[in-house]
Amino acid sequence: QNGFGAEIEYTVKARICDEIGSSSARSTHSLNNLVKIILSRRSSFTVRRRFDIHSIPNALLPVIHQEDVTLSSCSFFSSDIASVNLILDRSCFLAGDDVQVRLEIENKYAKQIKMIEGCLQQHITLIKPKSHLTFNLSTFGEKNPKGTVVSKPHQSMACFDISLPTGINILPSINPGCRLIHVTYSLRIVVHFSSCGGQLLLELPVHIGPCADPINLEKRNSVPVFNRPKRFPHFSPHPNGHIQNGHAGKETTAPVRVFTKFSHAASSALCCSSDTAL
Repeated sequence: QNGFGAEIEYTVKARICDEIGSSSARSTHSLNNLVKIILSRRSSFTVRRRFDIHSIPNALLPVIHQEDVTLSSCSFFSSDIASVNLILDRSCFLAGDDVQVRLEIENKYAKQIKMIEGCLQQHITLIKPKSHLTFNLSTFGEKNPKGTVVSKPHQSMACFDISLPTGINILPSINPGCRLIHVTYSLRIVVHFSSCGGQLLLELPVHIGPCADPINLEKRNSVPVFNRPKRFPHFSPHPNGHIQNGHAGKETTAPVRVFTKFSHAASSALCCSSDTAL
């Protein structure tokens, strides 16, 4: 808060030494005139901040968003209202996880879907100098998708499953204390309907925390990574270093803001809304 900033680096150094009076030809220099240093190596390593997914409010609660769209025919004399459900098993993931997305639509309208596209986007904002960057981490696309029919009370639904990998070596969106960079992630799903049905855009934010397995992370990085134990000093406004989520385990859904936009291919009319998933 007072503007002070610091960068902490961890290194380990090893030396192979010999006695000062030895005749070793590989000795490079002496250390305090006590030993001769034959070989010296230094290696850096990273100590990660402790991360508890339960410290993120509603992190493990499912996300369910329902959108009603009007599917028009090219004749302009008939139209149907179809309900599209977007479902996530949780709103917070860890680096290396696959984001599993499910789309549900009434089975009688499933044949009108000609293509489903999905994209996991990373949004980076640099504080100084001020700049904003967006990257597509993983994409998905399938033409004429074949969904799985699931029978529910009073209706039959077609389910389409999408898997978007996150990758291990990505910046987490939870960076407490960092004032140099701001990282967010969003999930973008586009459903294209056949004929003059138009297309539906669904976009919602997701959290991505650091990788939970440092062993796998070490295989991908040149710098070893270790989890920081509890005995390491850390600064937190909370006594225990994290906040327990009191909602975990309840059969409710996470209140995630979902941006939606539906465009009719026939009339080129746009309709934008921002709804809360319930």
